[in-house]
Amino acid sequence: MKKKIFPSPVIFGTLVLYLSIGIGCGSGFENVNNPSGSTKLTGRALKTDRTPAEGVWAYLVKDGQAVAWAKSDEKGRFKIGADMAGTVDIVLNDSAGRGALKTMPLYNGDNDAGDMFLQPLESIAPVVDMRGVGYEERVTKERGDYIKPVYNSDRSAAFAGRKLGGESNWQIVRIDLPSGTETVLREDEKMYTNTSKYLQLLSDDVLYYQAYRTIKNDDYPEGILTEHSVFIDTHTGKELLAVVWWRFRAGPFMSGDRICYLDGPERQFAYDTIFGTAYEYRLQPTCLDVSTGKESRGPMIQGWCTSAQVLASNSKSTAFLKVRDCDEEDPDCNFDKPSPMYLVNWSDLSNRYISSFNYYSSWAVETAWDGKNLYYLNNDQTAAHNYELRLLKVDIASGQTVQVGSHIFDCKGSQGTTCPYNMKVSPDRSELLVPMIERTQNESHSNGLYKIDLATGKIAAMDTTFTIDGKEYSLCKTGNYPVCNQSFETDGSVSIEEVFTSDDGDGGARTGIRAVIDTDGSSMARAFPLGEADYHVPEIITGPRNKLEMVRVRDLETGFFQLHAGDKGSDLASMNQVTFITASHSYPTFAPDGEHLYYFTRDPISGYEQLFTVSLKEPERDGSK
Repeated sequence: MKKKIFPSPVIFGTLVLYLSIGIGCGSGFENVNNPSGSTKLTGRALKTDRTPAEGVWAYLVKDGQAVAWAKSDEKGRFKIGADMAGTVDIVLNDSAGRGALKTMPLYNGDNDAGDMFLQPLESIAPVVDMRGVGYEERVTKERGDYIKPVYNSDRSAAFAGRKLGGESNWQIVRIDLPSGTETVLREDEKMYTNTSKYLQLLSDDVLYYQAYRTIKNDDYPEGILTEHSVFIDTHTGKELLAVVWWRFRAGPFMSGDRICYLDGPERQFAYDTIFGTAYEYRLQPTCLDVSTGKESRGPMIQGWCTSAQVLASNSKSTAFLKVRDCDEEDPDCNFDKPSPMYLVNWSDLSNRYISSFNYYSSWAVETAWDGKNLYYLNNDQTAAHNYELRLLKVDIASGQTVQVGSHIFDCKGSQGTTCPYNMKVSPDRSELLVPMIERTQNESHSNGLYKIDLATGKIAAMDTTFTIDGKEYSLCKTGNYPVCNQSFETDGSVSIEEVFTSDDGDGGARTGIRAVIDTDGSSMARAFPLGEADYHVPEIITGPRNKLEMVRVRDLETGFFQLHAGDKGSDLASMNQVTFITASHSYPTFAPDGEHLYYFTRDPISGYEQLFTVSLKEPERDGSK
């Protein structure tokens, strides 16, 4: 196990639990409840086989805070000096998940902690409530699970759904960082949990989630629990807006200090499905001013639709397709009918028709938008050219649609042809990133990653083959469809991730590859060992000032996810494992100082999911005196 970087003392609160009491030797004062004078503490760190443990950090802890520290020498001995006395805790930490804890009275003069044997720190649960001992420190304190958290933009607060022991419903809590002060924003919420994200921050001032509310109508005069989209103030918990699910057709979008969305105030029967009744809606652009509570509504958009497919959106406007599905068993059902594209201007809530295209025939509806034009890959629906894709550009101002470049992607599959699979736009809105598939009459397979110049339509293949530790990996070229994840980074570089399973007889070991191709063509690729159930490359987070990186990766021995930290671009072998609690660590993020991590994991004291922190900084000096 890699050597862990140790922290400097950080005060988050005080709470001390004790495991064992040792008797120290020495003398020098008579009133042990009011000691004074200089003290010196010695002891010895030993492994379980009684051999000396060198390089182990020994911390002297008073009232839950490390106040002095020193490292053990080649004989395992340590010596700590301090101008204090009274009952203290002695914590050992070998930075590899093992340590020791002893509680003892500290007297003026010489004190001896004796032999202290290293054991898994996981089994010494009280150290999570001590500060500055180089171990994971608990931030939250309530006995309950903190679920699906989100952090605000400057990491000064975290928000989570909290379910206390024995309670069936939820609290929505704000956790101020680094103090850990908790504010209950909402009580007794019946959270709607059939989504991957329970909580979402629309801004640092507005929190959004889904919950059940009781509504009464003619069909349910006694009331029925119905899912609502709920918006609250992140500081006070005041409910800003609650909209029943079927009226919330698209959004929410933040436009300045307003919550904006496409409301569906009118609905009517469309057709029956095996899943229930399908409805269609009238759409109305709606905004709520957060500061005043005033609601504004634009004109109703003409016609009915079963769904609004958002193509692109920003704080000023939203482009969407107004799709009207039909019953597949209806002989008159026509899925080839073009859908009208609308643009909503959030400043005045106006809307206007732009153009039309077939949502179901466009193979790359992950639409690119440069603010002036929409780009999408569209299937020519004429009989002679069916399955031919063209890159089209729609001018937002005029609604005019033109083809970009002269290239036509022949996707008939009658012979070896290449077809785009999806597309993503570069930060400067000048290029598209497109994985391709090669189609034949009976099958298809991935055929690499390409860039398309939006000005000229020119297509260029990217080199996605990398050699790591003597083994070659070709990304975006395996599978009958692209199984690689690809995206533009904010600096314009391209990141690619893919998981490979070994077929050379070693039990099908899985390896995650993450490559970054810079704008100048230079590249870097890293490999991460994965568990059998891992189908994604480990999460990587870059810290402030772009110096450190954190990787969340599964410990293949225990099966739990742990956090590793090191210089940006480091391979996993040179990173330091910084967490050791035997549980899966989740939702990690860097603190603003770049020297601490926040994350959620199981508290070994209570067994609940709690917010923790760990420091990445080594003490600046030896704390002994």
